[in-house]
Amino acid sequence: MSRKDDLKGKYEKRCEELIKSLSHDSRRIYLSIPEFEKSASYEDYCEINGKALYRGYYHPNPIDDFTVGYWTRGRLKRKLPDGSFERRKQIFIYKYDTHKNLILIYEMYGDKPKSAELLVKAGDVTHGYTFQGNVLYAYTRQIHKNELPVLLERMILQPYGHRQKRYIYEECVFEYGSDGIASAVKTEMNKYENGDVSLVECVYEFEHDSDGYISLYRTKYPLEEYANSERCEFPPLKKVKF
Repeated sequence: MSRKDDLKGKYEKRCEELIKSLSHDSRRIYLSIPEFEKSASYEDYCEINGKALYRGYYHPNPIDDFTVGYWTRGRLKRKLPDGSFERRKQIFIYKYDTHKNLILIYEMYGDKPKSAELLVKAGDVTHGYTFQGNVLYAYTRQIHKNELPVLLERMILQPYGHRQKRYIYEECVFEYGSDGIASAVKTEMNKYENGDVSLVECVYEFEHDSDGYISLYRTKYPLEEYANSERCEFPPLKKVKF
């Protein structure tokens, strides 16, 4: 069995585990949203001009900051300009507990919520449960060490896509050196309703300038036939330090 087949088996098993456990717990989690709403001590906002990264300002994957040029985090604001909801822009509302932990995110289009994400923190691990209406749409798990991300896991739990419906699972593992981020491995699996599975693994390597900003990154796709070819090099699309 090839390494690609091994990874497919590993991630398919993980997806089955998530679907089983989350389908059992999703209603209980959804019904806890009002409790989290009541426990929020303050809130701030993010207004997006253009296309928003997932969670807006608090998008969990820093790689997307410099590899995806036309999506944005937006800016954090304590108060929205008058008329923001009426202009029907994409807005995120962030709610925090008394310890300044982010506990609830509403993604808005105009004055109506598109989704609500409940965030549950347990030590270095944060679990995110995104609901559209009362349906659990996505699950996210983040692990941090010394406030740096070391693992990000995300699964779209509802069929997604226009032509071929599919479930999406993504895992990103980060490693650090003395200058900051050294490398990352991002794996995405698409499982289609007809049973087909596609898997892409991308390895990122990073270089930093004298100020600590990423100056260059390289990509390699170990699972593809051209894996032994020369790595591709790119300048970052945005100025990022991590």
